[in-house]
Amino acid sequence: MDFFWYFFAGVVLVKGFDATVNFFGLTIIILSSITSAITYILISKIGSKDHYMVIINYFMLIATLT
Repeated sequence: MDFFWYFFAGVVLVKGFDATVNFFGLTIIILSSITSAITYILISKIGSKDHYMVIINYFMLIATLT
């Protein structure tokens, strides 16, 4: 769950420096940070239990869905 806060802090940092970010863009940024955090959490949970190709496939599946 720590990954989520890192990505969310990045969104706040970007939003804080640029006041011209519109709501649609900010929504896309937040959704991408959440899905990136979920991907990294899933990969860290899988760890070394599975073959490395399984981990790559999970990463590509979630990246494709977003």
